[in-house]
Amino acid sequence: MGCCCLGSWLTWDSATLEPGGYIQWAEADHETLRYAKSTPEGSTEGMVSLYKLLYNPDPRLHPTWIAKLPDLLADGGFVDIEKDSQDAPPHLAFLFHEASLLVYQSIARKMKNENITREIKRLLPAVVEETKQGSYGTALRYTVIARKPWGWGLR
Repeated sequence: MGCCCLGSWLTWDSATLEPGGYIQWAEADHETLRYAKSTPEGSTEGMVSLYKLLYNPDPRLHPTWIAKLPDLLADGGFVDIEKDSQDAPPHLAFLFHEASLLVYQSIARKMKNENITREIKRLLPAVVEETKQGSYGTALRYTVIARKPWGWGLR
C-alpha cells in the first residue's frame, strides 16, 4: 500500500473502529533492507539482483512511508501512539525472508512485463539456493499502536 492509499485506509478504519479502540500495525521497512549470511561462503548476489530488478518498475513494492506511520496516524486523528522499531532476531528474519519468496512467485505470475517476469523466473532458483546456504534479506520492523480518541468526529 503506497502512502497515497494510506489516507483511504485511515478513513475506512476510522469508520469501523469504535471510539477508544486501538489499532496495531506491524510492517517491515524496505528502506532498511540488507542482506545477511550465516556462513562466510554464502552468497547474496541473486537476492540483490532480484531486489534491484523490482525496485524501479513498481514503487508499490517498496513503500517509503513505514517510518512515518506514527506521524501519519497522528495526522489522521489517532492518539496515544506508541512505536517500536527493531531488527527481527536472525531465526525470525530468516523465516520472514523465506515467506517473502512466495511474494516473488506471485509477482512473476501477475506481472504484465514479460521481460521482468522472465528475469524473476531466472533469478529465483539462485535466490532459493542462496537461502538454502543460509543467506537472507532482513529489514527493520516497525510496530505502531494507536487509539481512536473518544469523541471522534465531534471536532
